[in-house]
Amino acid sequence: MDQTLTVAFLGLLEGLTEFLPVSSTGHLLLAGHFLSFDSKGRTFEVVIQLGAILALTSVYAAMVTQLFLRARHDDAARRAIVSILLAFLPAVVVGLLAHDFIKTVLFETPMLIAIMLILGGFVLLVIDRIAPARCTGMRWRCRWANRWRSGFVSAWRWFLGSAGPGRRLSARC
Repeated sequence: MDQTLTVAFLGLLEGLTEFLPVSSTGHLLLAGHFLSFDSKGRTFEVVIQLGAILALTSVYAAMVTQLFLRARHDDAARRAIVSILLAFLPAVVVGLLAHDFIKTVLFETPMLIAIMLILGGFVLLVIDRIAPARCTGMRWRCRWANRWRSGFVSAWRWFLGSAGPGRRLSARC
């Protein structure tokens, strides 16, 4: 396949899988492997993920800005910020501790990526059947323990092959 068509296909795949409860990165890496696409230092994958992050940032920029502006006077806004930080912290710690493993093993082993995508799919199906109903109202009104759980599920999404939406489905309040 022509390099331009390969890049276009991979971009389309990234866009289609970004908002699904599956790993867009996992699918991108697998497709790149099967199409014999090799970017030096995974530059293409980083840049295309940056595009997805910027798209999400633009969608939520107004909400986040309002949240920080309200935080000076609004307890709920402050709790929301703390909740986001608590949910984010475990992912940072695991990412820092497991960086080399993630980069050299998880991102470079197509069979492992495929197995984890399948395993992650089964985990989502099981959790969908057994999980309690979600909290009503705003997410940051959930218990503190659930915020930490959400963060740890987020951290382990690298190993289960489920991205942001998958993490949200599996880390219910």
